[in-house]
Amino acid sequence: MNQMMYKVDARLLPVSALIAISCALLLSITPCQAEGAQKRPRKTSPARTRPAPEPRAAARMIGSPVVLVTRNGDRVQGTLLDITAFSVKVRSENLDSFHALDTLASINFGTSVAPPARNQSGGGPVSAQFSRDAEGVIGTFTTIVNDTRSGIEYSEYGRQLVELRRASERFIARYSTSENGSEAHIVANLAGALTDFTWARTVWTLGFGRASVGSVRESDSPAISDAISLYPDLRTSAANGGTLAVDKLVSGLWRRAGEKVDRARSMIDKGR
Repeated sequence: MNQMMYKVDARLLPVSALIAISCALLLSITPCQAEGAQKRPRKTSPARTRPAPEPRAAARMIGSPVVLVTRNGDRVQGTLLDITAFSVKVRSENLDSFHALDTLASINFGTSVAPPARNQSGGGPVSAQFSRDAEGVIGTFTTIVNDTRSGIEYSEYGRQLVELRRASERFIARYSTSENGSEAHIVANLAGALTDFTWARTVWTLGFGRASVGSVRESDSPAISDAISLYPDLRTSAANGGTLAVDKLVSGLWRRAGEKVDRARSMIDKGR
């Protein structure tokens, strides 16, 4: 399979140039198009502005394998989910992460890229400030993880989820662009756990309003379809005829969230 690869020194080119290069690699003009352009007569009136090609180029790149190399040498290998003039979104090991373009040394597209030189969770010890901020946030995550594992009421779960968002969203926003590989991986795990808990709340709520109590369909909500897409095994474990069992979907999402929180806590302990 053909692969597309470019390597750019972020210190020499502006962010917009990096996007322009990636788009240029993907856009092409057929011979018929080129010939038609040469024969087209001039018009006295101003020509209409053609649509910008960037959205089509970006759409072609979505879903392709990609390896990001940061300025400090960390590598992130996964699947491209989105690319803008400012950031790249990548899915790696069932985790979605955003990376500002001005923190990257290169972006490589293709299926034959070299594997990461070191574990993605590496990148040196976390900073003392990050460790202090993370401890409180992880403590809040741990509370809801423990309660979901032992059993929790719907209304209490909703209350704890509100508290969790309040405690975690500012932390995630503050450190989401960290150039420290360990910090970035911890933030990605916590952001993923927050998404899992939020999806679980949506699924649980939908279960109350269905004619078939305790069952939902994949098409009932983007939260369900997104969760099934990210965790295909949930479709099998929660299958209930032509529907999905709410309790199994919710417990499956809680389990995934708990695994991410456990990983984040472990990385904090190792990164000190």
